[in-house]
Amino acid sequence: MNLTDFSIYLGYWAEVFTLVPIIIGLFFFNKYRLSLKLFWIFLLFTFLTDFTSEILRWNEFRNYFLNYFYSLWNCLLLISLYFFFPSNIPFKRYTFCSILVCIFFLLVDLLLVRGFKNQINYLSLIATNFITFLNILYTFIQIVNFKEKINLTTSIFSYVMLGLIISISPKLVFVIFTPFLLETALNYPLFFQLQNLVSFFSLFSLSIFSWALYIMYPKFRTSFQ
Repeated sequence: MNLTDFSIYLGYWAEVFTLVPIIIGLFFFNKYRLSLKLFWIFLLFTFLTDFTSEILRWNEFRNYFLNYFYSLWNCLLLISLYFFFPSNIPFKRYTFCSILVCIFFLLVDLLLVRGFKNQINYLSLIATNFITFLNILYTFIQIVNFKEKINLTTSIFSYVMLGLIISISPKLVFVIFTPFLLETALNYPLFFQLQNLVSFFSLFSLSIFSWALYIMYPKFRTSFQ
């Protein structure tokens, strides 16, 4: 098996493994807070988009237009963060502004830059991934700095933030360097090696999501909804 095939199959199994936290969350969905419900929906939509992308790829159809949906799901993830600290007004304002900025870049890319052409929307992918990463990092820092003021359930949610940091940071690097790596065939091996790292980190983060979604349910029986 060559590097290209290995990267394709590793990415495929990383996508399949997304079903694990989705299935776990499905059993406890009604017991989750709104922020975690939206995060679960983010995982579900991401999996459905990946599944659609694989079907199109195996049938030799170009699937670049699906990248707009990945940018949109980043906005959904930010909305889940918006409801994370209900009483933290500065945090909510910062997150709300981030959502608007992401939507702005998505619309600019869709209407003015790439348009409806079947091309990778680098502008909105990089912008939404970068803004989402900053918001997740900020949320994680908020939890760590103020954990004594936060109940155990919310503290466990920090593992979800950690998993997102682990998964989104390599994706951001990958998206930034993809145009340069695809310029010549000499860069293809580096492209697939970087893609392998993204898949490995995704598998690791999905394991964290699965554990967090499972262990968080009992805590909600004694914490606020």
